[in-house]
Amino acid sequence: MDVFFFFNDTATTEIYTRIARRQRQMCIRDRYIAYFTDFGENNGSYQIDNSVLANGRIYKWVGKGSGRYEPLIQLVAPEKKQLFSVGANYKISAGNSVRSEFSLSNLDRNRFSSSDTGNVGYAGFFELQSKRSFNFFKNKMEIRNTGVYEFSDKNFKPLNPYRATEFSRDWNLIRSLIPVNEHLVSNTLALNFTGLNVNYTYSGFFRSDIFTGNRNELLVNFTYKGFFISATGNLMKSSDQLFKTSFFRPRVNVSQKINFIKDTRIGLNYENENNTIRTRTLDSLQKTSFAYDQYRLYINFRNSSKSSIDLYTAYRKDFLPVNNKFEEFTQAKEIGVSGELNNKNFSNLSYNLAFRQLTVINPTIGQKRPESNLIGKINHNLKLINNGISSVTIMEFGSGQQAKADFVYIKVASGTGTHIWNDGNKDGIEGKDEFLIIPGIDTANYIKYIQYNNEYIRANTASVNNNFRVDLKKIIKRKDKKVYTILSNISFNSIFRTTEKPISTEQAFSVPFFHNLADTSILLNNLSSVSTLYYNLGNPKYDFHLGFKRNKDCLLYTSDAADERSSVDLGGRRIIKKKTKYNNNNNNNKKQKR
Repeated sequence: MDVFFFFNDTATTEIYTRIARRQRQMCIRDRYIAYFTDFGENNGSYQIDNSVLANGRIYKWVGKGSGRYEPLIQLVAPEKKQLFSVGANYKISAGNSVRSEFSLSNLDRNRFSSSDTGNVGYAGFFELQSKRSFNFFKNKMEIRNTGVYEFSDKNFKPLNPYRATEFSRDWNLIRSLIPVNEHLVSNTLALNFTGLNVNYTYSGFFRSDIFTGNRNELLVNFTYKGFFISATGNLMKSSDQLFKTSFFRPRVNVSQKINFIKDTRIGLNYENENNTIRTRTLDSLQKTSFAYDQYRLYINFRNSSKSSIDLYTAYRKDFLPVNNKFEEFTQAKEIGVSGELNNKNFSNLSYNLAFRQLTVINPTIGQKRPESNLIGKINHNLKLINNGISSVTIMEFGSGQQAKADFVYIKVASGTGTHIWNDGNKDGIEGKDEFLIIPGIDTANYIKYIQYNNEYIRANTASVNNNFRVDLKKIIKRKDKKVYTILSNISFNSIFRTTEKPISTEQAFSVPFFHNLADTSILLNNLSSVSTLYYNLGNPKYDFHLGFKRNKDCLLYTSDAADERSSVDLGGRRIIKKKTKYNNNNNNNKKQKR
């Protein structure tokens, strides 16, 4: 429903001021309709007012720069993007090669404007590889060296991101980047020996004279008679005009194969990250700094391609900056299992489940709260009796955020809606609690529409999906032709789905779908099922079907009641053919039917 305004130029707001909601007839002076756009926090003058129970969203004036919404619509100018790239490879000699690439980009942000400049940018890439092999104590040793140089002009705009996903995180690019000329250099020296691999990489990233970053990474892998160890050390130091950072990430993985149990390996994994961000002037530790330690004990069972089981338990401690140093914030304990159980003839099962418990050690330095979560996925495929009975089941568990929803009732033509408005208090204003669901009558002239806002609630999620099918043609044997002719044409298909989202609380963990939670603790509860019985499905002449459909949608964190619908569908198809014969003459076309 449109909300109309009149313009009131006052000294307090200097903007459109809302006077009243017109529902039955628009006032003569109301000439404006406001459409609000979310410009981000502290970039607008309005906020959503959830305290008013009215049909539609209410935007409340909170002052310039204090809200996130404005009654404005951003116009996007037409753009033009172009990219030209050329590359070449050349093999210098055995084990030595060079590769290069050069690119030009053109980004015209406004095709209607001739005043914008600096649209053309360029970038280059150069790589040199060398490899040497020789014998060392009767074993072959190989040494590889790879040098890379990359240059990017400040105006270069690629069509798609070409750098690694965590490039900004690896270099602690914590602020919005001003376009400047960039240089990226790296050199990797790799030594490969029997059972031993050693890689050392130096990287440097330089953004004009405003950012300098240097990274050193060492990787060592060693294998001997079922024993395996992998160790990585990654140290990055950077500085810009305001901050200096140090990012240290060591990782160690040690495992041993157990000989008396076939294809079984037990191991221990350690992982640490320490990201320190300090100001250049006061040397104060910033709130964006973090650190954690994680230990993981695991055991893997393998039985060829038929089955596998992976068990693990993990312990993690997170640290946040307090008084210019790190203090422990949370502890997390996790236990999990994953694997596969396959039988190619009739069943395939894969699963990945983990139970995680989070404990807050110091609640004064962060906003997290204690919680227990079950996350994972179970997938099962079943085929029986020559694929005459088949089933696909998927169960998923997780945690996340559920957007808060506002219900809006939109007026439509009489008889095409599902709700009616009953003005109980006779104030002429459509309140959300004044709409009644009465589908299928001539006076129903409102439909319910869901709008999501920028507020979220922490919630757990559990869902079950099943597709079950029976085809008697593949089950019944051809002993009795009459019975086979009738029953073999019968098939059945069922689709079932249910989803539940309870609020994530500090209480003890509850098993999804099997709990005694109050309705006020459940955000969402949906159930849908479609079951159909077919006769002669896919026959080109005729077929029949009988179906039953049920839907139940509950958004229980609103004041609106649950919607539940069910229907029965009976239908069929019969093809009636007419043979038509055409006689084509030179000057006359005659059509005969028989």
